[in-house]
Amino acid sequence: MRPSPTLPWKACVALLVWVGVIVLVGCQGTSGNEPPPDAALAPKGAIGVGAVYAELSDRADREVLVHGVVTKVNSAIGWYWVHLRDASDDAAVADYDLTVQTKDWVSEGQRVVYRGLLRQDVDLGFGYHYDALVEEAELLP
Repeated sequence: MRPSPTLPWKACVALLVWVGVIVLVGCQGTSGNEPPPDAALAPKGAIGVGAVYAELSDRADREVLVHGVVTKVNSAIGWYWVHLRDASDDAAVADYDLTVQTKDWVSEGQRVVYRGLLRQDVDLGFGYHYDALVEEAELLP
């Protein structure tokens, strides 16, 4: 007499199908609906994160329209602190990180455009120092 398997064959097939679905979904990465990270998609007058740093001394203490991709979001002291990277694939500006102080929630990976006051060399204390900070920014559609 042959011993019975620990799982019936139908359960094994169902498990293999389920694992296959998980692997396929996991391999896709993004939904495919995201637009290409192209600065041409930004509204007229908006500048990228790289341009903010390149022109920081000229643009400091003025209102800016900045676009980028959200890399991190923190909530503290009644604000969301959104970290942006440049939306272009330019390796020269890939490491720039711009922090935006806003009341509007966004998700990591989202392409955004903000209007706010650009400040240079901001020290908020407790170890929070920013070479560039966009304050009281409004999320634009």
